[in-house]
Amino acid sequence: MVRQLRAALNRGENYDLILVMDDLDCHVAEEREKLFRDTINAVLGEFPDMQSDRMVIGFAAPEIEAWLIADWSNTFAKDLDFRAHHGAMRHCLASQHNVSFAEPENFSTLDEKKDACEEKLSALIMEAALDEANVHYSKAVHTPRLLQEMLVPVVIGKCPLFRQWYRELEKFIPQEQ
Repeated sequence: MVRQLRAALNRGENYDLILVMDDLDCHVAEEREKLFRDTINAVLGEFPDMQSDRMVIGFAAPEIEAWLIADWSNTFAKDLDFRAHHGAMRHCLASQHNVSFAEPENFSTLDEKKDACEEKLSALIMEAALDEANVHYSKAVHTPRLLQEMLVPVVIGKCPLFRQWYRELEKFIPQEQ
């Protein structure tokens, strides 16, 4: 990220907003945000003309798939690849892996040795999709497709970190008059 930002600024590229979105992977949001903000500000400090107040840093907790879990009825339940078996997938995730569909950001805990979550939500979705629907869940194919189907108000209601990030991002969207 530092190399990309520095290279863009060296080329004279300008920006309206620096937007950072990352999986939290069971880390503490405030600590990760400070790390990103300090890193970006250090790079921006090399370029006196650049603003540091146009930055939004947000996290998917523990992974972006939590947003898909939050709005299951508009993502997996409606998707052509999963809809026939989404109930079995949901049951598997809830009963065997303690995935909360009401509070999906509260999944897993940090494994200090791996410096990541003890369990990966995406891996459990892959497992449930294969076991219950005989479908290979692909983060590259399915995640972007399902994200387009999720309803923001539903996710805002179940994912506090998403809500915080989205509200901060809204401040930079020009209002129609």
